[in-house]
This record gives sequence, C-alpha cells and structure tokens, in this order.
Amino acid sequence: MSAPEHADAVEILFQHQYAFMIPKIMFTASDLGVFDLLMESKEPLTSVTIAERLGTSPFGMERLLEACVGLKYLQVERKDNQTLYGNTDLANLYLAKSSLKSQYHSLKFTSEFVYMGMQYLADSVREGKCQTDRVYGISGKDCFDALNRSESGLQKIFMGAMHAKWHLFGREILTAFDLSHFPLVCDVGGCTGACAKEYISLYPNSTVTILDLPEIVEQAKNHYVSSQDHQITFHKGDFFKDAIPEADLYILTRVLHDWTDEKCVQLLTRLHKACKPGGGVLTVEMVLNEDRKGPVRCQLYSVMMLLLTEGQERTASEYNALLSAAGFKEIQQKKTSFFDAILKICIERYGVFITMSTTEEAEALKLLFWNQYSFLIPKIMFTASDLGVFDLLMESKEPLTSVTIAERLGTSPFGMERLLDACVGYKFLQVERKENQTLYGNTDLANLYLGKRSPKTHYYSMKFSSEFSYTRAQHLADSVREGETQTYRLSDSSTKNFYEAVYRSESGLREFMEFMREMWSLCGRVVLNAFDLSHFPLVCDVGGCSGALAKECISLYPNSTVTILDLPEVVEAGKKLVVSSEEHRITFHKGDFLKDPIPEADLYILARILHCFTDEKCVQLLTRLNKACKPGGGVLVVEIVLNEDRTGPLEAHIYGLVMLLCTQGKERTLSEYNALLSAAGFKQIQQKKTGYFDAILGRK
Repeated sequence: MSAPEHADAVEILFQHQYAFMIPKIMFTASDLGVFDLLMESKEPLTSVTIAERLGTSPFGMERLLEACVGLKYLQVERKDNQTLYGNTDLANLYLAKSSLKSQYHSLKFTSEFVYMGMQYLADSVREGKCQTDRVYGISGKDCFDALNRSESGLQKIFMGAMHAKWHLFGREILTAFDLSHFPLVCDVGGCTGACAKEYISLYPNSTVTILDLPEIVEQAKNHYVSSQDHQITFHKGDFFKDAIPEADLYILTRVLHDWTDEKCVQLLTRLHKACKPGGGVLTVEMVLNEDRKGPVRCQLYSVMMLLLTEGQERTASEYNALLSAAGFKEIQQKKTSFFDAILKICIERYGVFITMSTTEEAEALKLLFWNQYSFLIPKIMFTASDLGVFDLLMESKEPLTSVTIAERLGTSPFGMERLLDACVGYKFLQVERKENQTLYGNTDLANLYLGKRSPKTHYYSMKFSSEFSYTRAQHLADSVREGETQTYRLSDSSTKNFYEAVYRSESGLREFMEFMREMWSLCGRVVLNAFDLSHFPLVCDVGGCSGALAKECISLYPNSTVTILDLPEVVEAGKKLVVSSEEHRITFHKGDFLKDPIPEADLYILARILHCFTDEKCVQLLTRLNKACKPGGGVLVVEIVLNEDRTGPLEAHIYGLVMLLCTQGKERTLSEYNALLSAAGFKQIQQKKTGYFDAILGRK
C-alpha cells in the first residue's frame, strides 16, 4: 500500500472498530428526550439548559450533544458567547419520540436487545443456528416464541419497531404494483396492522385480514388498530399449521427472511392452496445481488437473521425458486427505495420514500438506517478475524469456497457463508465466480491488518473494542446522567478506575498492551515525524505501556534513548512481552506519573494520555513534567483534536463518549490543549495534523 492508501485504510479500521457507538448515541439521545425537548422548545438551547431540564450531568450531556452534532442529528451555532444546539430535520422527523414518524421503538429494539445479542455472533457462525436462548435469556422454539414468552416487554418493543418501519415504508411498497384488482387481502404476520392501514387508504374498496398469533392480535387490537377501522379484521393463528383465510392477495412483509427454504416453501404452498383463482402473493424483502457482493445493508441483515432466526436474505433467483416451488407463476420484481417488491410475489429493497419529497430527505433516512445497524460492523470484522478467516485465506494463497473455509475452521457452512458475504460487503474480502463456485479471498486491507498473524495486525485493537468497550456502551445513558465512568458496572470490583479494572488480571493487561502496541505500530512513525525531534536525545515516554512508540522513536532518531515511565505491573509485562533485552536504548522507570518522581528528559511524550483525565489532573501532570524537563526541552502531546466550533471530527466525538464511559477524561480543542500546556508553563506551542492523530509540541 502507498502512504495515502495506508492512511485511508487505518482511518477505515478505526471507524469500523468504534462504529458500535453510533446507534448507542442515537438511541440514548432519543431515550433521554433530547430531540423532543429541542422540538418543543422551538429555539436552540445550551447544553447546560438541556441537562437541567432532562435531569442529567452537564458534563455528560455536552459530550452526547457534540457527538449528535458530528452525526448530523443536531446543528450547533455560537451566539452571545454561548453554544446553542437545535434539531436537524432528521431528528425532528424520526428521532423525537413524539414525532408521527418516530423510529424510537425501532431504535430501542436494536439498541437494547439485538445489540447485546451480537456478543454471540461467533457462536452463531460456529453452530449455524440462532442464539435466541442466549440473546433473550429465555428458551423458545424460535425467535418469535421467545419474544412472546419474554417477561421483559420484548414483544411490545418488537411490535413498536415493526409499526414504525411499515408506517414509513408501507405506502411506497404497496404502490410498487397496481393492487386495486385484489380487493380481499390477507396480511400474513401483519403484526400491528401498519401495512393494512396503508393498504385500505390506498385502495378504498379493499378489506384486509391480519393473520397473526393470538397474543399479537390482542396487542394489535388494544394498541394499534381502532374499532373504527371496519375494513381491517383479524384472524388468530399460526400460519404454518392453522387455517389460512381465503384471499385475492397475500402480503408477506419481511416474513420469508426469517425462515429456512423448507419452511418458506411450506408457507407459500399453503398460501397458494388458499388463494382465490387469479390471486397472488406480494413478498417484501431486501434482495441480495446475484453475485452476492451487496447491497451491504442486506448482508448486515443476513448476519442478524443468523443470530436471531432460522433465516437469511436471498437473491431474486432464490426467491423465484421458492415461489415457483410453491406453484406461483408470472413472477415480477420492482425495486423501491429501501426494499424490493415481487408480485405473484413482491420483494423489498429500500429506495424512494413516499413521505419524502426531496433527495436530501431520502438520504437522511438511509443515514438513519446505517447508523442504527452500524454496531454490526465491528462484530463482523472481529468475529471473522477471531475465527481465523483472514489467516486461512492469507496462508492458502488462493481463494476458497465458503464450505472449504467452514470445514477447515470447524464452523457451520451456513453460518460461515453469512459471515463471508458480510465481509465482502465491507471490502474485507473479495469474491469471484469460477466453475459455478463462489470463491472468497482477502483484500489488501485484510492481509495487512485483519489477519492475526500479520506483522501489522489490528487483532487486539478489535478484541478490546469488541469485548470491553462494546459492553460498556450499554451504560451510555447512565454515564450521561451521572457524568461519570461506568467501569464498575461491568467489572467484578467496585473500582471506577479504568486502568485498575483492566490491569487487575494478567490477560486483561496483556491484551490492553497488545492493543496499544498495534496502535502505535500503525501510527507511531507518522506522529513522531510531525516535528524534527532529533535535538531531543533523551526522551521519556510517559505511560509508554508496550514500548511500541519508543521503538519507533529510536528507529527514527538513532542518537536518542527512551525511558518508558509506567506502573510497575505494566513495566514488568512490557519487559516480557514487547521490548527485547537487546534494545539497550530503551529503559524502564516504574512509577505513577501523577505522584512518583519523574525521570529527567529533553522530551516527554504523552500519546493518548491527557484525554483520559480531567483538566485539573492534566495540569497537575504537565506541571510535574515541566519541572523535571531539561532546559530547552519540551513535551509532545498526541491526541485527536476537536475543531474549535466542536462540529467534528466525528471520531473525536465518539472517543469523547468512550472516555466518558471508561475514564474521567474527554477530547479537547487545540485552544483547550494550549490552555493546559500554558497553565503548566510550556510555551511556543505548535500543532501538526498527522492523519488520524494530531501532534502538539510545547517548549519549556
């Protein structure tokens, strides 16, 4: 890879690694009432006012609002020396709970239930079956049985999510074909009746029967379908075994993707037998491209189906085969904005939205979808790496079929194919058809960074994010309310200190050090090249952890020596794991840099240290370094710097919330870092952007 390609690849890796934060930010702001408050206020408000009215910490709320600005949910303006926040159109339309088109229940379902279920993706791939009992904490014969038997309100939330979806997309799907010659309709698995309502609105001479399980029917009658909707009736039953009402048209909206091919044919055959002469079936699904290279949203859903149901997303030819096997003919397909429709079957893909009059609005809704399901990305990336997919393909030196990969890695072929298709969508893998076989191979990005045995592997970075940070994001709302770290909620001790929680086990310490080593092996050289540091021969890497940055320093500046200052347990692990005894120009100094003696040096390096601490502790540390610093020396700070107007970059906002969850710190603007350095006595402060990170040099 060229230098620009390398920089782009590193940025993509970091974006994917922390994509799990995006849906948590979106749902937390909606759940706390941020968007409703701003919609009702009819004027922008300060973060302090918003925090006060919603009963949260001002510190935590400001971090959340800034991230919402970065994600385009909120807009920000400076007026009378105050920062004021207001909703974007996307927030008013879809994120406020009180909006007619609110997607709140859909966000809630994915954020609270599907999100944590992704912890079991590797198990799904290995076993090739859903993990309902683990995800929902209740056994059931399928996802829907578990939902209906759950005592935690899952059924109600799921129904709210379905209602929100079809309230948005129902009209567009039902106008993909002229359905006016189908007056008697049966909405199979029609849930809340959102699609049924759209149908009778579009086709006034029609009647719709909703066929669903008894418990769903009762909920729909009580909460969604009014007794005044005389054209809508209900039929209680299991569509796999109970009687099917006669109809001209059967509608299956996102039903077939929940089931195996065998069950799909079974259901479609039952509908074909019950169907009136000249009638048909309209199927609404997301359709995979025939080459299985996309669309990515379809591949994401297929992974979710693997985790939660028996089903999968399919190509148009696969849906055609199911319909033909059941006796349906004259099959037609039309793409809508987000779904595909197939008549005598209809398929769904998302496309144009009936509620939207402009391209900008349509793009806003696509953005909403991407953000809602972005938590799947880091899980897919890490699961494939952890199972050994990228290592196997790198070593094989030729593309392999999904069956071969599954066989060699000891997983289910069905589960592995879902995972591989998703990796193709995200450009981790490439795919080709040869001799009627689908063959998968690594992209350059996978060979370089995703294989565990690659010299530039990003494996431990992904592992730390996927297993440590991912679970803590569940408590984002608590962090915003309290303005404090949530480390203690998910550790087996009462400590609120991030490092105590991580370092208390040998494996936790080792994995965190490997994470740091990977980061600075990737980005260290460019950071240390931002300024000419050759006139700083004696260097102290404060909190230097793995020694990766120290190694880069002595490689770039042959006349330098580096002392790594870190806690005793980190130093001992660093000596064993990372720094060879032959590297005489790297030494260690055991101590707590906030209270123990600081070694004298020409240059102190603080790489991603200050963002972990409060302003007070940052000034305390920097003052200690200034006192120990040799005359003419300085300090090099490496951080992701916020824009002065706090509108970005997005990665700084996301890291800011990760810091809120895990530490006492935050990301800062350049002027804020300048203030900290100046307060400690450093002068001649300069900044240089190095790609993903910023380098700030201050002189004594």
